[in-house]
Amino acid sequence: MMWYKDVRMKLDSKRESDLEFEAFGAYRHKYHLESLISEEEVRLVEERYSFQLPDDYRCFITEVGNGGAGPGYGLNSFNVNDDEALKWCSKPFILMADHHPDDDIDDLLDKLDAQDTKFCDSLMIAFQENIMFPGNLVLAEYGCGETRNLIVNGPCKGEVWAFDGTQNCIIRRKQSFMNWYMSWIDSPTSASQDAR
Repeated sequence: MMWYKDVRMKLDSKRESDLEFEAFGAYRHKYHLESLISEEEVRLVEERYSFQLPDDYRCFITEVGNGGAGPGYGLNSFNVNDDEALKWCSKPFILMADHHPDDDIDDLLDKLDAQDTKFCDSLMIAFQENIMFPGNLVLAEYGCGETRNLIVNGPCKGEVWAFDGTQNCIIRRKQSFMNWYMSWIDSPTSASQDAR
């Protein structure tokens, strides 16, 4: 996975073309990456919470940077101490590859095993409050309840999906973390809001 080796050089180029940090979100991250997280820390979290990060994301946070410069307002850090979010990662992401953005969330919940009522109730509250959804991590925030999320558990593992809490809409992007991040870093600075 050598794709990440160009990231720092490309970030320097983006920074040089946007010295006033005028591109969307640049004033927050200033094209700076946060400190790395160790392979050992990631492995311990995965063992404790029974899920595995997608390889390209794992490589990024252990070899490039654990958060900072990225799409939207910047890449969120993988927080090994966020027990609540990590517990949700151990549950599968309930939407499937054939999910249509117009599908009603209530219909999706009806498809789940009715025996797990507590899980369904928690899921509905989470969606309505734009808090958490099982099986994913929030990669970046775009404002107004809009995020890009990495699926870490379930059939769509490794894909980045678009969540829009104000529209109660979840859209499959059909992009890996690497493709999503590199589409942002390779975009012209004036267009760098979009790795949508």
